[in-house]
Amino acid sequence: MVFLFSCGDDEDVVGPVALAAPSIQISVSAGTSFNDATSLVADGVVIAGDSVFYSVSVTAAGGFNALRLSGGATGEVTRTTLNIDKGTTSTGTLVFGVKTLDTQLGDLVTVTFTAADDQEPSLSSEETFSFTVVAPASPDARIYATQELLAPTGDFTNANFFSVSSGTIYSRDQVNATNDPISATIDFGYYYGDGDNASIASPAGFEGTTFATQVEGWGTKNATVIKTTNMTPAQFIETTTYEDIEAAFDAGTLDENGIVTDLAVGNILAFETVAGVKGLIHVADLQPGFDNKDFIVIDILAQLEAN
Repeated sequence: MVFLFSCGDDEDVVGPVALAAPSIQISVSAGTSFNDATSLVADGVVIAGDSVFYSVSVTAAGGFNALRLSGGATGEVTRTTLNIDKGTTSTGTLVFGVKTLDTQLGDLVTVTFTAADDQEPSLSSEETFSFTVVAPASPDARIYATQELLAPTGDFTNANFFSVSSGTIYSRDQVNATNDPISATIDFGYYYGDGDNASIASPAGFEGTTFATQVEGWGTKNATVIKTTNMTPAQFIETTTYEDIEAAFDAGTLDENGIVTDLAVGNILAFETVAGVKGLIHVADLQPGFDNKDFIVIDILAQLEAN
């Protein structure tokens, strides 16, 4: 059977009609892992070291062909690599994860998504997504408030040493009473001496004082760095983060012997343990003297770990 068509002088022949270009749907999240990621809006911020997860779907009336990523992330998936039959119009959700780097701090990262279909000639569409890479927020400092260290006595039972890692106060007898190397955890101690008056010293610093027997028998005598500062108690209270502690430590004046003497209420010291943990000591109260009931009360801010 043969069909014949004719057209008058003022009739046009209509050719094939191209289908609409592909459409791209994107949702983005960021976090340490896909399961922990939270939604990220366009032009939002991402912490350096976190990953950005792009959940992308393409709808192509002319049949999906390919999706390409360029700019801040690169890659390509095709109908073949996804094992999608020719003529399939939807990809479903495709997830791309890209980790951000410290070298990108402050950068505006823009990723371009380009989708193409199987039409002849192929049609394509583009969508972009941008975000800025920022530094992690400085962690909060650990607070040890109202730590009372007693003046050391000849019987070595007064608790006058402090461990920053555990927040525990020890006497020399307690340090020496176990085979476990507790001495390795001691960062500084208190003594009250003739001429020196109220003093904070590292375990290594104790060796140069008349209280050297306080660290006798220790397997480790940590050389904690101790500095004086010009901080006020009000400034100490306002110090809350690792970054704040770093700044205060850097501005302090180093004592070469690991000892600061003649302490008074309101003084602020800065320290750094042999493990690299920095912190601040505020002298909150003081009962001067050599008696076994004499004491110093300190507040301590410390990093949880080396920064």
